Amino acid sequence: MPNSRTDAAKRSLLPTIIDQLARDEPNSLWGEYPRSRTTLSDGYEELTYKQFANAVNGVAHQIEKQLGRRDTREPLAYLAANDPRCSIALIAAMKVGCNLFLLSERNSIAANLKLLEDTGCSVLLMTDQTFAPVQSLLSQTTLEVVELLPLRHLLHEQHSDYVFTNQLADMRTETAFTVHTSGSTGFPKPVRISYEYMSRMIQNMGLEAPPRHEMFSNITGNNRNILLLPLGHNAGIYFGVLNAFFNNTTVILPMPGVPPNGELLLEMLRYRQADWAAMAPLTLEEISKNATLLNGISKRLKMVVYSGGSLPKVFGDVIASKIKLTTQIGSSECGPIPTMYRNDYDFERDWNYLQINPSVGAKFDPLPGDVFELIWERSLECEPFQTVFTIYPDLDVYRTKDLFTPHPELPDVWTHASRSDDIIVFLNGEKVNPIGFESSICRHPNISAALMFGYQRFEAGLLIQPSDSAYPQTTVEKARFIRDIWPIIEQANSIVPAYAQISPSHICFTEPDSPIPRTLKGSIRRSATLEQYATKIYQMYADVEQMWAPGTYHSQGIKAMEAIENVTKRAVLQATKWTDVEANDNFFERGMDSLQVLKLVRNLRVETSIRTIQPSTIYLYPTVTALALDLKKLVTEDSNPESNQKGEQLSIMSGTLKKYMDKIDQLQFDTGAPTTAYEMNKQVVLLTGSTGSIGSYILKALLQEDRVSHIYCLNRSADSSTLQKERNKFLDSSLPIDFSKDKVTFLSADLSASTSLGLPKDVYNTIAERITLVIHNA
Repeated sequence: MPNSRTDAAKRSLLPTIIDQLARDEPNSLWGEYPRSRTTLSDGYEELTYKQFANAVNGVAHQIEKQLGRRDTREPLAYLAANDPRCSIALIAAMKVGCNLFLLSERNSIAANLKLLEDTGCSVLLMTDQTFAPVQSLLSQTTLEVVELLPLRHLLHEQHSDYVFTNQLADMRTETAFTVHTSGSTGFPKPVRISYEYMSRMIQNMGLEAPPRHEMFSNITGNNRNILLLPLGHNAGIYFGVLNAFFNNTTVILPMPGVPPNGELLLEMLRYRQADWAAMAPLTLEEISKNATLLNGISKRLKMVVYSGGSLPKVFGDVIASKIKLTTQIGSSECGPIPTMYRNDYDFERDWNYLQINPSVGAKFDPLPGDVFELIWERSLECEPFQTVFTIYPDLDVYRTKDLFTPHPELPDVWTHASRSDDIIVFLNGEKVNPIGFESSICRHPNISAALMFGYQRFEAGLLIQPSDSAYPQTTVEKARFIRDIWPIIEQANSIVPAYAQISPSHICFTEPDSPIPRTLKGSIRRSATLEQYATKIYQMYADVEQMWAPGTYHSQGIKAMEAIENVTKRAVLQATKWTDVEANDNFFERGMDSLQVLKLVRNLRVETSIRTIQPSTIYLYPTVTALALDLKKLVTEDSNPESNQKGEQLSIMSGTLKKYMDKIDQLQFDTGAPTTAYEMNKQVVLLTGSTGSIGSYILKALLQEDRVSHIYCLNRSADSSTLQKERNKFLDSSLPIDFSKDKVTFLSADLSASTSLGLPKDVYNTIAERITLVIHNA
């Protein structure tokens, strides 16, 4: 009877709803939990709605007895092992007039302290003072502690009713409970969930599907669910409270304190019957790697649901070949998103796709790279179902940063690709989504986790966390480990652009006692990991530079022209992986990119011991013959190669500039009075692509030209001024790194935008009025 429950609850609050369920369906099961904390062989206890409501009253009385009745909606932190008291305390805090603030046991102490500070929380509810995360937290702060009564006492002792008469109309903007973001991109942030937010979530569960479709909530209703997600996690609240209360689903819990895993799930299925199970993607990854485990689970379940992150396709395909696989998506800000499936949906083929109910007003906004960002647009029709605008009431559009790609055949069906904050931006401006690469190499049984890095570097690196049984300790063991996993890294390299491919020299390992930090839902906390291993990553890049430093090796007979050409050709082929290159082939017409330029420079420094070879050398001499001639001159003349190179650069750039200045001289100007403050012979130039390797020299030449009064630099990067300085330092010491605002303006633009180049209208109008020459170098 999920529909009748949902209809009755639309205008009610959770404390009222649980009391009503206890009266109307006292013997209906909320859930089942293990009798023992250490073994499943002792069997399970059933927990009815009558017992649940009684336990809520017991916890409410306990809180009031120790703290007093508050009615202030102040947060009460909750940190405990996973058992039914989490869901019980969630509702009891509402009855008392407070709100439960659910802390994650996976958070660092620093993260939880920051959350307590951000919320002004001074009280901690817990179930066991020996619980390690509680001990760690209490060692760093002074909180008033409420230790909840034992679960058996709460369920089996009779507690008097705790009167709750509040109505939704009076409580819409008040906080019902507080969760926090995952912290995958930094410190987690508290998210206050209002009673209006909860009301909209409940209404979403009652949404009807269009014809020939079925709502996800129907698939998961009127049955039995093994819940391997923590009750205090966002998805745990959905499956453990909302789906249970309003969808008539019995929740079956694991032993508290035992990390969720495939073996635990199979063991639970030996003792309890269930229709489906909900878990984090990480658990499914593990199951997919064990055929025996997967077969055992697939014989006992009809469906598995993952939530809290994306499941790599390589693992999901294995699962979906054996059992129905689907997902529940959402976030702290947006709540669970109501999804649906066509009646003839192919879950084995399209398990990673979903369709959002059109009633909620979700949109997919196209972005560069053939991806679409999920956004929410406020509207009168959809707002009753849009939870996010209760958190951000001043917004009309909310951008989730979740990126999707469309189904190749089915309209309005989407799959999650990544998050915009997962994207790595290299120093050359190229971008890569690392998720597919990381997922691909995690198929290897000796790799527990992996993270690609390279922000503001020219080359990508890889941090690997080996599985416990395979941890390499010595340098020799690490080299052997890389050799053993290299075939799967080569496979992963084939799915990313050349500039993002991993070399053996760019792999480093986590420390055995310092694993990659994860969120409660099991996803990697990228920012925290990069901060934790910042020193090791920096040292890896430094070691690579040292390894490729000039003078490490010495070629014999390098002065002979034939030998120099052979060395040059070999270095080019090593850098590009081309099978061959002709003496007069232009490297860049062949497709050489900036990362390959960097590799070529390193190769040549090693082979020739010439320290002054720079990326600009390659740009100026982009054929084997031209480059070899320049190298021969540097070797044989014992001259100042930097001076010679600068002369060549000046000659080429002067020629380029002269071409544009000749065009300026040919321009026909109005003979009337100047329309700007600049005299007629002072030109205003718009330069695109100034941060590129060629653009850097064009910008330098323009700065040296007296007839140019101002330069507008349009680039794709958000902070192209800083990027220009960093790249100029790297490319050539003769390039400028200080730019007067009176002379140069750096702007972030979208050259693909249909109007205004993606610039603010007033900025665009100013440029349109002032510029006299456009150099399109992007």
